[in-house]
Amino acid sequence: MPLNMKNISITFLYIILFVFINSCNIDDFSKISEIHIEASSLNVLVNQEILLTSKANNNQDITGETVFYVDDIPLQDNHFYASQNGIFSIKGVYKGLESNVLEIKVSSSTGYTQKVLVEDYTGVWCGYCPRVAYAIQQVEENQDYNHKMVPVAIHLYDNNDPFYCEDGGALKDFFNISGLPQGRINKTIIWTGPQHDNLDAVYNVIGGDAALGIAIDSSLDDHTIHANIRIGFAQNFDNLGLVIYLLEDGLIHNQVNYTELFGGEATLINFVHNDVLRKVYTDILGEEITNQESVIDNIYSYNLQELLPNTIQNTNNLKLVVFVVDKTTNTAINVQSVKVGENQSFD
Repeated sequence: MPLNMKNISITFLYIILFVFINSCNIDDFSKISEIHIEASSLNVLVNQEILLTSKANNNQDITGETVFYVDDIPLQDNHFYASQNGIFSIKGVYKGLESNVLEIKVSSSTGYTQKVLVEDYTGVWCGYCPRVAYAIQQVEENQDYNHKMVPVAIHLYDNNDPFYCEDGGALKDFFNISGLPQGRINKTIIWTGPQHDNLDAVYNVIGGDAALGIAIDSSLDDHTIHANIRIGFAQNFDNLGLVIYLLEDGLIHNQVNYTELFGGEATLINFVHNDVLRKVYTDILGEEITNQESVIDNIYSYNLQELLPNTIQNTNNLKLVVFVVDKTTNTAINVQSVKVGENQSFD
C-alpha cells in the first residue's frame, strides 16, 4: 500500500511541535533561579485567613508547586490561619530554592472601637419625646459607655419645630417614621420604650473591637467647613456607604413634656437641645465606597468642603458625625464624631 506523503508530513510536523513545546517548558523551568512569595495581608486577626502565592523570576505562577513554611513548619497548602497572637515568619521552597521571608502580624484586636449611633426622632412640641432625651443623658453619664455612643437629635415637622431640617424629613420618609418619639440604634434597630428603662438596648450593641474605624480632621474657615475623613478596614466589605451629619449643641427652646422626667413640668422652659441635626452633607443613605476601596488594610479617604447652613446659631457648638453603612441593609457599621475645628484619630 503506497505511503500517503501528506499524512507523513502532518505527523512529522506534530512531532516537531511536541518536541519544541516541551523543550520550551524545560527551558522555562531551567530559567527559574529565584522565587518570590506574597501574602493577601501582613496584618490580620486571630483565625483570619491569609492566602499565600508564589512566583518565579520569570513571572511564572508556581504556587501549586511551592511548599510554604510558617516558622519552619510546612503548611499543607497555601492557606494560613493563626489561632493566637504573634509575629510569624513565612517562606516558600520550590525545588530547593528558598523565597523571601514575610513577617505576618496576628492580633486579637483590630485597634478600632465599636461605637453605636443613636438617632432620636423628636420635636419640641412632642410631649413624650423627653423619654429618649433622658435615656441618652443616662448613657452619657455612664463612664463605661458614654464615649462609645454618638447621639443625633432629628427634629421633625417644620411648622412646629424651629430645629427642623429638610434632610431629617427625608430620613423620616425613607424609614417610615410615623409616631414620635422614635429612637433608632445604628439606624435600623428600634429602641423600644420607655427608653430610659431599656438602656440595655444600647449597651448590648456596643462591642469591643470593630471591623472598621473612622478618623476625622476638621477645620472651619469663615463659614466653610473642611474635613478629611479616613476609613480603615480590618476586613473586606462590599456595598458600603459614607454618611456625614452636621450637628449643633446648645440650642435653647421650650420643650413640651408629658412625662415625670426632667422635673415633670408640663413645659420645660429654656430646655437645652443638644446634638441637633442641621445638615446631611452626603446622600442620606450614604455616598458609595467602592468594593475596591473597602478591603483589609486599606485606608479610604474622603475630603469634605461645604458651606454651613444659614440656620447655625453658634459655630463654636458644631460637631461632625461620620458613619459607614451597609447599603444593602442601611445598618450603621461604625460611627465617629468630632467637634468642628478639632481632630479625632482612629480609636
